[in-house]
Amino acid sequence: MNLPTELDPLKACRAGQVLEGNLVPTDLPRLEGLMGKVHYHLSCGFNEKKEPELRILLQAKFTLICQRCNQPMQYILNEEIYLEEPDVFKPIDVIEDELILALPMIPMHEEKDCAFSQNTAYSPVENENNRYKPFTDLGKKLDLKE
Repeated sequence: MNLPTELDPLKACRAGQVLEGNLVPTDLPRLEGLMGKVHYHLSCGFNEKKEPELRILLQAKFTLICQRCNQPMQYILNEEIYLEEPDVFKPIDVIEDELILALPMIPMHEEKDCAFSQNTAYSPVENENNRYKPFTDLGKKLDLKE
C-alpha cells in the first residue's frame, strides 16, 4: 500500500500528485469478508475556481448475499468520486466510507439470474379468472342514468 495515512490536499494539488495502487481487505476492516482487493487511482489538482480538487477512481469486486434468494452474488463496483477537501484528511478512511456508501442497500441478483425468481412455485399466477377484483360489481349496483 503506497497510500499515505494523511494527505494535505493543498500540497498534493500543488504537486499534481497521483497515487495508484491496491488495498487489501485488512486495510478496510469494515468491509473485510465482503471483498477482494480494491484498486484506487487518486489524482490531485485544481478546479476552475482554483480550489483543490481530488478525484478518486475505485474499482472493487464484492461478494454480497442476495436478499431475494439468500445466495451469494458478485457485485462489481466502479465509482468516481470528487472531493474538495480543505483540510488534511485520511485517504483510506474516505475510500472505506465511499465504498460503504456505494454498496446497494438491498443487494439482489438480476431477476433472470436469481434462483428465487426461477422457482415457479413462487411465480405470480397470471390467470385472469383467479384474480380478485373488488370493484367489479360496483357499477352494476349503482343505477346511473345519464
